[in-house]
Amino acid sequence: MIATPLSSLLLALSCAGADPVPPPGMVFLKGGRVKIGLDQDAAKELILESGKISIWGETPEHQVKLDDFFLMITEVTNEQFAEYVADTNTKPPEHWGKKSIDAAQAAFLQEQGKRRKEATDAGETPPDREPFHRDVWWKLNWAESEWELPKGSEALPVTHVDLDQARGYARWTGLRLPTEAEFQRAVRGKNNYTYPWGNEWPSADAKQEKAPIMAVTIEAKEAGMRDIQPVGSAPLGASEEGVLDLAGNVWEWTDSPYAPFDKYEPDSIKLKERGNTRYIDLLCDFDLNVNVATGGSYANDFLAARATTRRPTARFQTTNALGFRCAATPRIGYDMARIAHEDDLNRSVRGDLDFDFSLTVSMDRWKTRRGTASQRYGDQNGSNPLGGYAVITDYDYFLFTPVSEISGSNVKKLAKDTVDGDPLVLGFISTTLPLTEPALEPGTYVLAWRGPGVSRKRAEKTEGEDGEEVDARPTLVEELGLDPDVENFLFLSGNGKPLVGMPSRGLTYDRLREGTVKSTQIPGDESEGIQAHDLLVLSAAVPAGNRGFLFELPLKHDNGAHTRDRRR
Repeated sequence: MIATPLSSLLLALSCAGADPVPPPGMVFLKGGRVKIGLDQDAAKELILESGKISIWGETPEHQVKLDDFFLMITEVTNEQFAEYVADTNTKPPEHWGKKSIDAAQAAFLQEQGKRRKEATDAGETPPDREPFHRDVWWKLNWAESEWELPKGSEALPVTHVDLDQARGYARWTGLRLPTEAEFQRAVRGKNNYTYPWGNEWPSADAKQEKAPIMAVTIEAKEAGMRDIQPVGSAPLGASEEGVLDLAGNVWEWTDSPYAPFDKYEPDSIKLKERGNTRYIDLLCDFDLNVNVATGGSYANDFLAARATTRRPTARFQTTNALGFRCAATPRIGYDMARIAHEDDLNRSVRGDLDFDFSLTVSMDRWKTRRGTASQRYGDQNGSNPLGGYAVITDYDYFLFTPVSEISGSNVKKLAKDTVDGDPLVLGFISTTLPLTEPALEPGTYVLAWRGPGVSRKRAEKTEGEDGEEVDARPTLVEELGLDPDVENFLFLSGNGKPLVGMPSRGLTYDRLREGTVKSTQIPGDESEGIQAHDLLVLSAAVPAGNRGFLFELPLKHDNGAHTRDRRR
């Protein structure tokens, strides 16, 4: 969606000040025009050296425009992911259930052996041996099984997570997965590096017996790093901005499908051997149904740790060498608005309405604890290589995203249209906190408006399936118990079903300006029967022509819901 000139101006003004407070454990990376992909001549040289034709899928080198973004300084760790698993009751990684899986496998093999013996004793052909698929058993039985975070693994990158689980954790923490371009930008820095530290893989010189360890790859085995390592175990390989483990340790999910870059073309390499000529065809099997993982792992060499490496990875795949890290957009609420729109709103609702995410109004907050990963490191030359690493224990937010534009500027005409037709959709609200007024559970809701008046189009009777007359369906006013003589806000579910309404102070057509969201604590008064609560007031704007419709929406939360500092 292309933002209107007015919304683009508001976005520029809102981002002109200081950068917002970064999410926990993240650093700021400047955007701009950055190089992505691999030069074709360099790709051919690597293909001849390694025999890996898939490298051609990294071509051509080109420039893309990236917005500023935040990126986690480490891969997501087991202790971080464990908070998400415990809070959401989602499937733990397979190796966390090792004891349960081992017991199930032993029982399976014992039963299989028993059946084979019984058949042999009866003079029958014993049944074929069947393999026990540990991953399949865990997917089917994890909810009824015991599991635990393996002791000593808290600071290891979480693995055995598929793309949906990685995305689920990202949303739970108020973050998102990075794109492939963002990952390459993080590695390459300002100097278009091949690796986070430079263009050359480290090697020993005259003063060194061994090469310095810059990444946890096969080359680090001599230093005892033969398996996955705690995050930050190779601090010398940090990027310019201090991001760790961009090369090696574990492959990392990105949110980008394995698609050809612009201007990608198949090619071939001409080889002459002993007077004969042969060609190596350079073709790649791109697949939009799989995603790119990048960075290499402890089980790969330096070739996989390059900035441009693209590993096509099935979205359901889980391995002991595949993890992820999170990213975030500096504009508060933008990521959550995009995710809520995609995950929570019905496809038909999304298809019928366009939303302007650049005008999202939001506030959010995190609760964190320090975690054990950063405690592994004392200050090194006065600083901890893990920086602001933290374990997120809770995240909550409130946001409103308006529709891109309302057709028309006459409030009276719009009001009349909503009385005899559908309500006017203003945008959608998404929140992790329950509302007490109106009474709504955490979720995402379409926000609409209805003008005052009683529809004259309702028929007294309608025809049923058998042809007989039956009572007409209740009107929106009757269904939600609205006062038809006043304007009302309407809250609809993600599939467009009306849920609840509340009186509105009306819409004002005026100069478009950026919205705000504020919360205050309202003390209780027993004599007046007023319970203490938090009052959240959304002041929002929806584009309409050269101006926009402005409105205020007061919402009540439980007392204390907004007592902590929030980004706004």
